[in-house]
Amino acid sequence: METEILNILYNGSTTSQQVTNMYLLDDNFVFECTPLDITNNYDICLNFLKYLESPGFIDVSAVATLDISASMINNLFIFQDNNTEEFVYGINTTINNPLKFIFSNAKITKKYLNNEILNISLLDDYIESIVETITGTITHYPERILKNVNSLKTYITSLDTIFNNKINEVFQLYYDPSLNDVPRTLNINKTTLNTMEVQCKNLITGVLNINKGQNSRMTRFLEDISGQTPPFSFIFNPGDKLAIRITYNPTYIISNYRNYTASRSYKIILNVLN
Repeated sequence: METEILNILYNGSTTSQQVTNMYLLDDNFVFECTPLDITNNYDICLNFLKYLESPGFIDVSAVATLDISASMINNLFIFQDNNTEEFVYGINTTINNPLKFIFSNAKITKKYLNNEILNISLLDDYIESIVETITGTITHYPERILKNVNSLKTYITSLDTIFNNKINEVFQLYYDPSLNDVPRTLNINKTTLNTMEVQCKNLITGVLNINKGQNSRMTRFLEDISGQTPPFSFIFNPGDKLAIRITYNPTYIISNYRNYTASRSYKIILNVLN
């Protein structure tokens, strides 16, 4: 009779609270000595996937910062599980929402010969760099050397569209066509990663490997995807930064007899504000 009562008290789940702290399990008794309930804090190191070999940009002439909205670049980097130990990665197209960055408005912190430090636009920096290359002097007054400063600025500003078109073409080139499927998905049978998929993987694994701890960027990343269904989109948060590189390769005719050729490159830090 006692055995039958104990069997009744056992509810079949040792993970749930029992009616009593003494019951039978597989014909043996279990005594849950509830005062022995202890807790200890400990550190855990999660071993996330490692980066792939992909170095950053080569040297540039200057670094410029351009503030953008997260909505401009969200949904570009896509990933999904494929029932193995690792995700598959993809790049979304920008054809329906083309990127439109005003590179000429990006800000550069520059120090002049008189030790004056100014935050100027990439547009102004580029014009000043032309004068600096010709004269060997850093000046904030290029109009003292060039008489067509305004027309040069108009032309350089117009190049923003060309740079944007080239960037959009890269995303369209590496777009995963399986994202056109219904329901939307990624090609889960990928065996190798193309160059943009490598970047996508490095973005995901990079976030998972930095600032571990409460309220970290990794935590926000996990929260961002918790409400999504596959394939997941990487969500950029305020303070995140995406770097790209643009290069100007102009040829100018100076004084009708001297050819002047110069190349100037910029690392553009796209700083997410909201």
